[in-house]
Amino acid sequence: MFNTTQLTMLLDELANLSPSNDKEAEMLVVLRDAAEAAIRRNGYLWFSVD
Repeated sequence: MFNTTQLTMLLDELANLSPSNDKEAEMLVVLRDAAEAAIRRNGYLWFSVD
C-alpha cells in the first residue's frame, strides 16, 4: 500500500523510466494515472499480485 508521499516518489521514479516497447509505455501510463488519482483524493494505492 502506497500513501501520498510514497506515490509522489513513485511518480518521480516512473518519470525517469524509458519504456522499451508500447506495452511497457502503456503500463507506465496506467501506473501514473492511478498514482495521480490517489494523490488527488488524498488516498492510498494498493498493489495486489495474487
